[in-house]
Amino acid sequence: MGTAVKDTESGAVSPVMGCGIDNKKILSGSFTFSSSYATGGEALDLSNELKSVDRVIIGSFPVIATVASVKYDDGMLLAYVAAGTEVAATTDLSTVVIEYIAIGLA
Repeated sequence: MGTAVKDTESGAVSPVMGCGIDNKKILSGSFTFSSSYATGGEALDLSNELKSVDRVIIGSFPVIATVASVKYDDGMLLAYVAAGTEVAATTDLSTVVIEYIAIGLA
């Protein structure tokens, strides 16, 4: 399983301002994939900070031969080598660190 680290500079969870919904929060951080990728993705567990996650925006990550893109889907981060082709199970992705912004209920 990979490791999620929340940003400490921003105070971890910040309120969403000006949207008329007081209980929406933004959380930013980074995620390091594991040394043995699991088919179906790796869990991005944000439950300690957010009750529910509405959206996760994936930021930059290193361009390497094993990963062309990363997608968030229902609590999981999926890594792809090409459009629609997931990284093979047990692939070492421990050098892949992505930045993310999550929006949800706190």
